[in-house]
Formats: sequence, structure tokens, C-alpha cells
Amino acid sequence: MKFSKKISFISFIIFISSFLFAFDWPVDVSSGESQIKTNFAENRGNAFSKGFVFSSSEDVKASEDGVVLVHINPENNYYENFTSTLGNSLILIHKDEMISVYSGFEEINETCLNGEVAKGSILGSLNKKSTEIEEDSTKKQVLPKKDFEFQIIDIRNTVVINPFLLLSKLEKISPVFPGKIFVVNKKGTEYSLEEKKSLASGVYSIYREYFPSRMPLKTSVFVNGEESSTINFDTILYKENRICVSGKDFFPIEKIYPNNKRQFLGEIEISRGKNLISVIVTDCLGVERRINHTIEAW
Repeated sequence: MKFSKKISFISFIIFISSFLFAFDWPVDVSSGESQIKTNFAENRGNAFSKGFVFSSSEDVKASEDGVVLVHINPENNYYENFTSTLGNSLILIHKDEMISVYSGFEEINETCLNGEVAKGSILGSLNKKSTEIEEDSTKKQVLPKKDFEFQIIDIRNTVVINPFLLLSKLEKISPVFPGKIFVVNKKGTEYSLEEKKSLASGVYSIYREYFPSRMPLKTSVFVNGEESSTINFDTILYKENRICVSGKDFFPIEKIYPNNKRQFLGEIEISRGKNLISVIVTDCLGVERRINHTIEAW
């Protein structure tokens, strides 16, 4: 089983490398005017974020050459079953059965609805209309800017892909650190490894403190130098009738995020004696950051 999962992971890396940097960013993130507000696989209440949510976007461009497959317009309500939380949307299909999804337009560029669109073409815009409305003759209310959502889906392999894997790399991103680490025993009692340095031996669930917008690409846990758990946030897939992320197993949303303050890292076994617990988080640029805790177990 472990061997087959390893082969599957290697095959996925080979698959991803063939598309590396094939897609451009749909909005300008280099100027700082558009920023990633929500990252891939973050907690969105009762579901994983399946792409990026950008703040303060205006013009939205096609990330790759493609064909407009669907225009979802909430005003005509043709596609009632499409769950776009941000409304007016376009879906483009690209070579090798890749799909990009753009959600949240105020206005669609009508020329792009004729069929083929080239990489870099303006698909539409948002936040270009007046952000002020008059409440009365003496007071104006500034409307909040709308967000924009972007997803990449591989329909051949039926997975949603972390856009960072396919977009051109940024020079820097917000750093991701392990943060505070907690373990929970079978009775549900939680311990902070910063404060608790001795525990009963046994099996524990291990978590990191969850911070929105500080999302790793991968988390790994080692006990005495041996890997106990790995969770990848490179894809979201449908497994055993659940939407999951994967690692040494498949994990649905309620497992990864039991609440708004914790992110699941895996299961560990603490043996009698000294235990060195290491947590490593890897960001989307491949930078690893580690924290170590030593626990004496009885």
C-alpha cells in the first residue's frame, strides 16, 4: 500500500512538471494591488477553498490559451446547480483537459464569449464601477471592494489543483511557520507542547495553530527521526464519497479543520522515554520551516 501511494505521488509530480509555469496569473499580483486573500485548501466554513480568492482585483485575464466552455450568469440563472459563491463566472477549457474557473465578475468582456481566447486576453473586470453610493444629500457610503476567485481543475484525473503549482512563481510570499503545536489524547484532552514536557505514552492526534492566509503546501511530522505523518495540499480530490486532501491517508474537511483554530497534522505514537517531535511545514516556494519539541513519556 505504501509503495503504491509512493508511485502515485511520483507520477503526480511528473504530471505536474509537464505543466509547470504553463498558466499566468489572472490578476496582477506583482504590484501589490491584488493580493491572495484565501489560499488553496484553506477552511471556508464547511468546505476546502478550491483555489485562490484575490482582493482588490480589477482587470481579469485568461491564464492560458483556451475556449470559453461556460458563462454562468446569475441574472439568467441557467446553471442553478453551479455553486459559485462569487456570482458571475467563466469556465475555460484548455489543452490536456485542464479547466480554469474565474468567478466574481462585475462585467464580462463580450468578445471573449465568441469562443477561443488567447492567454492574457481581458476576460472581464470588477471593482471598476463607483464604490460610493449616496445615503442622503450630505453623506456618502463607500462600498467594500469585491473579491475574485480562481481555480484550476484537471478533469482527466478529476482533481482540483493548487494554482501555485501551475502559475509562474512569485519572488516572495507570506512566510508560513509551524506555530504552536498541540496534541490531543484519546479522551479529547489537549496539551500544548510548548507548555507540557511530559505525557503518558500512547497515540495522540497532533495539530498546529491555524492562521488563515498562512497556508502550507505540505506538513510533515517526525517522531525520533521517523516520519509519522505527511499531508499534502497540492490537490483536492473525491475519495470514498468525500472531498479530501491526501497524504498517508485521505482527510476530509472536518478532519483537517476540527475548528477555526486548529489544523490537523496527523497521528503520532509517543513511546516511554524521551521523544523528539519535529513538525515541518513547506510553503509553496519549497521553503521548509521546522519546530522541535522534546517530550518525556511515562
